[in-house]
Amino acid sequence: MMPLAMFAAPTFVGLTLLTFFLYGSLGGLVVLLPFLLIKIEGWLALAAGTALLPMPVLIGLGSRLMGRVAARHGERLPLTIGSSLVVVGLALYGRIGTQAINYWLDIFPPTVLVALGMGACVAPLTTAVMTSVDADHVGLASGFNNAVARIAGLIATASLGFVFARQESTATFMVGFRVAALIGAASAALAAGSALFLIRPRAAPAR
Repeated sequence: MMPLAMFAAPTFVGLTLLTFFLYGSLGGLVVLLPFLLIKIEGWLALAAGTALLPMPVLIGLGSRLMGRVAARHGERLPLTIGSSLVVVGLALYGRIGTQAINYWLDIFPPTVLVALGMGACVAPLTTAVMTSVDADHVGLASGFNNAVARIAGLIATASLGFVFARQESTATFMVGFRVAALIGAASAALAAGSALFLIRPRAAPAR
């Protein structure tokens, strides 16, 4: 069902790799952060869910704006910058220690950075995927990219077993949490590299 000729285009390959690494990072965060707040910090599930509220809000607001930016300047720049913001946000989660977590100092700033990064990526990524192949394969490319995003999240969730197994104490769990945050940051860095080096700049419109 998947024409291999589609992978001859560097932009499509870059977008596929970006999607895998970026959504893998996001999928791991969405599972691990609420677990930390509920299991280790004793938060209610509702409070833990609210802690991630900046993410859907900023993604929703940013997508419309970044769609316009991508239409004017191309997708490579917003995808690179957005992925880089996710790198910084995930790396900041690695600063969380074993003391009581302060939401506004420890959780809110990196969550906002990740949300801003994803908000910068979602609309340009969709547009770039659909324009990276010929018109006959637009639907196939979009479906494949969606599947890659879902698979990346599943792999990230399955890979978190090494963190969940470290529940004998808060200190040992936090070591695993920080390692997972840094791995997520590295994955997002690979996404940024995919955008920067594999996605070809869009040709300027003729005047």
